[in-house]
Amino acid sequence: MLAKTLNYSTAARSLFISQSALTKHICALEEELGARLFLRSTHGVSLTEAGFFLQKRVPALLEESRHLSESMLSLEIDITGSISLGCVPEFLYASHLQLFIGQFSECYPHIKVLPRVLSEGTPDETLTDRDLDILITPCELSGLPPFCKRSLVHDHAVQAVVYPGHRLIGRQSVRLEELAGEILTVPFAEEPFGPYQRNFVLAQKLTHGRISMLSAANLYTALFYVMQGQGILLAPGYVQGMLPQGLFTIPVTTKGCVFQEYIYLCNGEEAGAAQLFYQEYVRKYQMKEMS
Repeated sequence: MLAKTLNYSTAARSLFISQSALTKHICALEEELGARLFLRSTHGVSLTEAGFFLQKRVPALLEESRHLSESMLSLEIDITGSISLGCVPEFLYASHLQLFIGQFSECYPHIKVLPRVLSEGTPDETLTDRDLDILITPCELSGLPPFCKRSLVHDHAVQAVVYPGHRLIGRQSVRLEELAGEILTVPFAEEPFGPYQRNFVLAQKLTHGRISMLSAANLYTALFYVMQGQGILLAPGYVQGMLPQGLFTIPVTTKGCVFQEYIYLCNGEEAGAAQLFYQEYVRKYQMKEMS
């Protein structure tokens, strides 16, 4: 707080302590670290090089401390049993999720993670399925029940999936404006806030309506259409692991064309193991760079 305000009286008021108490705390911290953190002069308070160094690292230290506290509390809850993990198909092929499940199972061998493929998408009513503990989806579902928690983990990059002989093959990247005249296969087109539909609307706007939609019941059907040369698909980069042989991917560089990743804790009040999974996943991946 002192590093933020550079004023002892303002910092003390913000912390609801006296200025003398704040001074004692700062002196004790400097003595413990063996370094001067602040300089006081007639012109005010300023950070030393050591103080600036510490200030930049405080957020990460506090976050690590918070996570440690949560982990210690988790030892008081039941961390045995199983977790029903609902995922749309493409997330099961995402390397970061596979890596996390492997590491989680290694750390907590008494917890079984049971994946459940949601091949028909994730409508809002998925959250009321009390047999589901964790849900990972690109959809920001509405009507969040009071017993649910949600975190936006990351915005993933998008790839254009094209068939052999397509005019875009050989390109290093593509923008949505360049898809004018194309047919876009759209899985789960009935999900108005889903990423496939949202990216189609964005492409429609940027091409001034010069793009057509081919609705697909799910991702597998959309890939079949692309294999048959009936359109192209905008999909998250991690979908490459499930592509049939012969299809090609091209990075899409248009700002705002992304696939979001949300994690939902569906049964947080009842499932201690699911709480632990949720906390660890958010801590590991939220705001991190992923392809």
